[in-house]
Amino acid sequence: MSIGKLKTSKVVLWTAAACLTALVITGIFWPYISSYITTLGGVKQPPTYIYSGSLKINLPCYNSYDDTKYTTSNATVLFYHADKSTLFGSTSTSAATTGQIKAEDHGILYMVLDTGTDTTEYVDSARIFSANSPYITEAFGWDYDNDGVLEYGYKLDFTSFTPLAAGETQKEATVNSYYWLYDAPATPASSVNATSANLSEGSYLTLSCEGYVTGVAQGYGFKIVKVELTFPDSGNATYYDTGKVKNVKISLGYGTGKVWSWASFQGRGTGDLYLTANIGVTDITQEYNGKLCMYDRNAGSTVFSYSVQIQGANFGAAADWTPTLVITYINPAGTPGTISRIINFYDT
Repeated sequence: MSIGKLKTSKVVLWTAAACLTALVITGIFWPYISSYITTLGGVKQPPTYIYSGSLKINLPCYNSYDDTKYTTSNATVLFYHADKSTLFGSTSTSAATTGQIKAEDHGILYMVLDTGTDTTEYVDSARIFSANSPYITEAFGWDYDNDGVLEYGYKLDFTSFTPLAAGETQKEATVNSYYWLYDAPATPASSVNATSANLSEGSYLTLSCEGYVTGVAQGYGFKIVKVELTFPDSGNATYYDTGKVKNVKISLGYGTGKVWSWASFQGRGTGDLYLTANIGVTDITQEYNGKLCMYDRNAGSTVFSYSVQIQGANFGAAADWTPTLVITYINPAGTPGTISRIINFYDT
């Protein structure tokens, strides 16, 4: 064999050996290399650390009205693993619970507040959600015990935890809970009724009747689940259907500088003598769905002011339209009640 051919053979052998070695090394280390490479070919950061181990959750409780410490009457707080079925731990409010967050939880737990048959306070879910960043990332109605009643569910995200430092034996988190005290509303104050000589004419006139809900002490509140106008059963019952009354709007105050206004109503069947406002509550039997009205700071005694506005025409001389404003509220235990006030639009 010539010297040239011998050199060529050695080069080929060395090249083959190098390629084989590269393949072996790549096979061994590929799982580690691939963790840095996305399916799109871009480079990503090293795998994110997610804590697993002992976790203590503190649950201080506050009155939403003045942020003072508060002890609920009957609330139970339960924490579940990421599967939403395995219990992590439970406690009462103003207490704490400790459990093991597992690797398969991926840093996620779920919390549920169950007030049972308590009639003293409402869970202030909006405040709980806003006050517990970054831990609470989602709030939702959850019938965790399949009793047909929605309780207050929250998704908790603990992926921001760092590894245990020297001397640490567990991680600790604080999740604040807030409540509004309940007070039953009373019959709305006498309405300021609307009158005009022009209601008997053919051009539509915009008028409103006004009043306010009474009976609720400062620092307390109530939840509503339905708002409707029921029509008189004789005389002018057909004014809405015949177009003498149109463009109805109902407004209700629910806190300092806060007002709901509804101009959309559920469809009415033939002969139905009422208008039900679309207030955003689909199941009026669930306390969780109720809309919270709060007598908060600087609100004044007319905080729950209401207004019923219409456009009216062709009433006829001295004729009137006298619907009844009916508000259905629900207490913390899920028991409904109603308050009402007859209002009057009439031609003078």
